[in-house]
Amino acid sequence: MKIVFVLHDCELYGSTRSALDMAIELRVRGDESIFVVPGSGPLIKVLEEYKFQYYIVEVENWAVFRPFLYQNRNVSPNRFVRFIKIFGFFRRQHRAANQLKSELKDVDCIYSNSALVIFGFVLARRLQVKHIWHFREFVGQEYVFVFSGFIRRLIFRMNRNFVFSTQALKQYYSADTRGRGEIIPAAVGEAIINAGETSGALKLPGPEFIRFGMLGSINDNKGQFEIVCFFAELVQTEPRLCLLIAGDGDTSKIREYIGGHGLEEHILIYNYVPTATFFSAIDYLIVNSKFEGFGRVTIEAMKNRKLVIGRKSTGTYELIGDNQRGLLFENKEGFFRNMDNIVKGRIDIKEITDASYEWAKSNFSITQIVDKVLRLIAASKSKSSLN
Repeated sequence: MKIVFVLHDCELYGSTRSALDMAIELRVRGDESIFVVPGSGPLIKVLEEYKFQYYIVEVENWAVFRPFLYQNRNVSPNRFVRFIKIFGFFRRQHRAANQLKSELKDVDCIYSNSALVIFGFVLARRLQVKHIWHFREFVGQEYVFVFSGFIRRLIFRMNRNFVFSTQALKQYYSADTRGRGEIIPAAVGEAIINAGETSGALKLPGPEFIRFGMLGSINDNKGQFEIVCFFAELVQTEPRLCLLIAGDGDTSKIREYIGGHGLEEHILIYNYVPTATFFSAIDYLIVNSKFEGFGRVTIEAMKNRKLVIGRKSTGTYELIGDNQRGLLFENKEGFFRNMDNIVKGRIDIKEITDASYEWAKSNFSITQIVDKVLRLIAASKSKSSLN
């Protein structure tokens, strides 16, 4: 089978890393994977090392990060101008699909790896092949659709094969999809990926510190800044606490706060860090996302036997349960209470991490996830029916 993965970024976290893990497993099974990516980034180096075929197609997504909405060239309050911009948007999408058509031969399926990207839908219709659309983000919260109303409804109705990483996501989009779609968690493989810079030799605090970590994209939704503010208070009474933050994004606000409050010894920031390296450096993982579609890093922590302290919201809540496989918090008081219980040894950490490890191992193996995806592709509507 030949599958084309259409990605919305070129990072090595979250959904993009899940697509890479799927492709690695598919290769083991003798299947072929091709990537369509929007530009440059750490992923490109890995694709070249693994000798995966890829194409760079610089077309806009139909959903954007909310703070950037009014910087998008397709947004206009004037209806006529907006129509022209929408027409131009799809014209660019179709032009890019036409350019790829001659390159992509004998493709079985286009796999759109994100709710943000629409190019996979356009490409599948141009090639007349199956299209699977994997929704991993809550568009309307952290992200927002550039095109709404009739255009949005039409695109949803023209698709049939939806995948959602969690029940929360499926419920969120149920009005758009009319309840269609399957729940397939994000793939979390075992391959060790090393790419990019690790901010030197990953300078770490001394062994006397209790090391907490946050891993992934750095932005307001992920909540790193809020946790930094919490730590500024916590270290006043417990100086052994230390927070390691790794990921891509604008860290200027966080760095300014750290410098202004003398937290350089307690809070360290890194750029890209290989997942295995990061988990070997921390004792506990903090997940503070307000709208987490799935939370791949939560499963990675469980597989590394690290206790997860997670915000009680959407995907994180589904994975942790009612404090069954980690600790949940809803506000500052709840977070402080969990931290106090950890520091003072009031909870059986080993019992929780052993349980979460077994659960993650049983429910999120890469072979299980890929089996589900392949069954879905095989059962999806035929090429002649166009999705």
